[in-house]
Amino acid sequence: MRRLQGAALPHRGTIERAMKTIATQDLYAYWNALRGPRRAPRRGEIDPLAMPRALPEIFLLELQDSACIAVRLAGTRLCDLFGRELRGSSVSALWAPQSRAEVDQVLREVMDEAAVAVIAAEARWDGRSTGTYELVMAPLADDGGRCRYVIGALSPGEAPPLRGLERIDVLEVHNARLSWPSGLREGARFGRRPALTGSDVRQIGRFMVYDGGLALAASETSTSH
Repeated sequence: MRRLQGAALPHRGTIERAMKTIATQDLYAYWNALRGPRRAPRRGEIDPLAMPRALPEIFLLELQDSACIAVRLAGTRLCDLFGRELRGSSVSALWAPQSRAEVDQVLREVMDEAAVAVIAAEARWDGRSTGTYELVMAPLADDGGRCRYVIGALSPGEAPPLRGLERIDVLEVHNARLSWPSGLREGARFGRRPALTGSDVRQIGRFMVYDGGLALAASETSTSH
């Protein structure tokens, strides 16, 4: 595991500005600093203790041999929200039926194309809304360099849950944002483009695609929270 030192923050790019919560901002800042010039850091480099504020809201997903995406680890806050131990759960089971295909598509982009996703979601418990949540999800590589892990954080959004209703049966997607921090996008499903520059924003369904919205800055290779 690797813990980065240094208090200076990298510049805030387009999709980073979309993050509203401390947990998602902390996770992204750490992941991006650890990544350096690569498309994604390796799973073994992650030190959760380097993100103490985000730790209870962090999760780790894994693409299994069966092609199912499952929860490998989940913070205590997340298990409390869902009222159960999440380890081993299928990711699709955490989402409302109408959101499952969309979330699966987002996760495939994160893993296959080393994208970073920010999702705004509504939590539902016993058929009623219990607040809005924000998720950030970023890829992690295995020892062979294949991105088959996703590290993420789930945190209450701008409208915090009502007191006493901080519970989640399922989540429902409101919108999703995708960006390629490395500036490299290798044949993404949304259309093949050899290189991404500038900060163009395109909308495809409920996806906001930020082309090159987070170009790598030299200072990012040695900074973190």
